[in-house]
Amino acid sequence: MNQKKSTQDEKIYRLNITLKYSNPPIWRSFEVPYRTTLSRLHRIIQVVMGWEDDHLWNFVVGKTFYSDSPSYSDLSFFGLPDRIKKVDASKTMLCAVLKHAGNKIVYIYDMGDNWEHDIVLEEKFPPETGVSYPRCLGGERACPPEDCGGIERFYYMMECISDPKNSEYESFIEWLGDEYDPAHFDLEKINKALKNFRITLKT
Repeated sequence: MNQKKSTQDEKIYRLNITLKYSNPPIWRSFEVPYRTTLSRLHRIIQVVMGWEDDHLWNFVVGKTFYSDSPSYSDLSFFGLPDRIKKVDASKTMLCAVLKHAGNKIVYIYDMGDNWEHDIVLEEKFPPETGVSYPRCLGGERACPPEDCGGIERFYYMMECISDPKNSEYESFIEWLGDEYDPAHFDLEKINKALKNFRITLKT
């Protein structure tokens, strides 16, 4: 349900998120209030990218690690060195880690498949009258299917299913199912799902 929030200094962040090593790029452009917590941003990213929120995650900014997962205190679980500072993502706002246009943070989803995303602050501006946030503005291509083995394995699968003569064609087609289309991007569906997160800011 949409909520209303009144503030004189509220800002909106326009973010670009790109799945690292995707070629051509798998990306989204979306807008969120700048005081969005990182744990809430995680849930929004799951929607805009098309992930299923079945795995652990974290944000990394320099040598600081943000998460609110149960294993968040065990850095070795994430393959991260002990020298990294640990911070609770549910208590950290986006504006604390992205302050200026061009600033970037990294979001990692599924420590097994290790889906790394670059998030760049493109612009910040006052909220538009009558607009609810967050909202997705655009993007290209579907994110890889969950548990497919990481970015290299994903592209190997795509190569195999492009050739019906490939020895693994049938098994990958069966595993992917009939619905997966790597070129698919449904902006309307994403924004419909984002309604659960939206607030309308008075200007």
